Amino acid sequence: MTAVLLADGIAGAQPERNSSIAGRVLNATTGAPVRRALVTIGLEGRDDVMGTAPTGGDGRFLLRALPPGRYSISVTKTGYAVMDYGARRPGGPGQVITVGENENKSGLIIRLPQLSAIAGSVVTAGGAPASGAYVQAFRRAFPRGKPDWIFAGGANADDQGHYRIFHLMPGQYIVAARHHQNAPPRMMPPGGAAEAEQRPIPVLTYHPATMIDAEARSFELKPGSEMTDVDIAVQEMTPVRLSVQVQIPPDLEQKFSASNGGTPSPRMYLPVWLQRMGSSTGGQPLPMSAGSEQRYQAQALLPGRYLLSSVVEAEGQRYAARQEISITGGQVEVTLALTPCINLAGHVRLSGPNAGPVSSMTVGLVSGENAPTALESAKVQADGSYVLKGVPPGLWDIVVEPIPKGGYLKSMMLGRMDVLTKDMFITPETRDPLDIVVSTRGAEIRGRVEEGVATTILAAPQGELASVLSFYSVSGVDEDGGFEFHALTPGVYRIYAFEEMAPQAWLDPDFLKNYPEDGTVVELGEGRAPDVKVRAIPGSGSARKGR
Repeated sequence: MTAVLLADGIAGAQPERNSSIAGRVLNATTGAPVRRALVTIGLEGRDDVMGTAPTGGDGRFLLRALPPGRYSISVTKTGYAVMDYGARRPGGPGQVITVGENENKSGLIIRLPQLSAIAGSVVTAGGAPASGAYVQAFRRAFPRGKPDWIFAGGANADDQGHYRIFHLMPGQYIVAARHHQNAPPRMMPPGGAAEAEQRPIPVLTYHPATMIDAEARSFELKPGSEMTDVDIAVQEMTPVRLSVQVQIPPDLEQKFSASNGGTPSPRMYLPVWLQRMGSSTGGQPLPMSAGSEQRYQAQALLPGRYLLSSVVEAEGQRYAARQEISITGGQVEVTLALTPCINLAGHVRLSGPNAGPVSSMTVGLVSGENAPTALESAKVQADGSYVLKGVPPGLWDIVVEPIPKGGYLKSMMLGRMDVLTKDMFITPETRDPLDIVVSTRGAEIRGRVEEGVATTILAAPQGELASVLSFYSVSGVDEDGGFEFHALTPGVYRIYAFEEMAPQAWLDPDFLKNYPEDGTVVELGEGRAPDVKVRAIPGSGSARKGR
């Protein structure tokens, strides 16, 4: 077995370094020892202090020279899911281990689940092996609290059409294949080949043989398992012809002409992105190129709603266009009108005890629509003011960093609109300031599981706060059934104690509807709340099954 010494940075804060923790890492399926797994230990409240040690041939590890404190332990190894000590599933909260002076804890067991695989075959519409087809696995998730399928891995089919996707986390999956992936939409001059009737071509097809992700057959992938015979018959469809023109404002055209030596350029290529809306696996932006005199063709577009957008910058000024369109087939013609992007200004204010300067903080925006536009964060000035330059229209999430330790976002107002609890949609006409208040003193609560055994404690906000995913908080349980939460947003909460809960199951908006009378209701203000006792909810809490 191998020993580890924590970083010396802790010595000044903790006078004693003479305790230890020992245990074994085992394969969760076979029970065999896992050799050369990396065991990492961290001291609660000190993000800069941690230690590591590999397991020996018998799976044993020893973490020694530990000062007193509360510790978390996690284990990693290639081919296995990351696992925390005390967690029931990968991604679940682990158990805190409390170590006193001259205390040697041993016998810890961490069961490491192997990653899983999906295998099958792909055939063309004619039944021949789809050699070289690219197969993608999508895992069930709930970003922004909405059902979704996120890309988890992919592989190319061999010359016999067989594929295997490995190193997959357990969970709910669907699988799709594309044979000879389509090239990006290409320019077609008016009256050119794009006008000609085209033959059907292969399209992205979901297991077993559908072009619609909502009709895909889903399945549960267990830890360390391999799902076989996940076969796909690639479908074909007649291409849709999409004609896009970009309308350029006069001042932008002058800037382009100036950069071209004063001569107007008839072939002004501009970036355009096409993005399917309401499709969780096809929602990534597809790059195009467009201008004022050319026609552009996008092939094999499924019926549905799409988002077209464009962003271009000239002489420090950013211009953008955003338009939602509906495609049912045939030919669609769209004109995108570029307009100047807005500058979003506002103020940040710190409130509460020990509220220091705000000049170390930044305000940034992250697209809530997977838009390919990246924006630079704005530095907050000494008077609290900031300016986010060149913000295109669309749905945006707000990021304020750093939040003081123990603090929380108290309010975010776009003019008179509350954008802390509601979505923020920017338009070319947006002129209101975005004012943000950060409090240094969040809500704190400690508690204990008095009835039953729980591994996961969920603090779920109620009322209008229930729609804000960042207000939810998850905690593990220590050896005595104790738990604690810090930096919560004040409000009414239900504290749920689950015997077992799938990681991030609460992101499913229907999940907590299964427990209408469970959970302990608490009302939290800023600062420490009275301790609470909770009752464990028995059984396995998991997210609602996929389609």
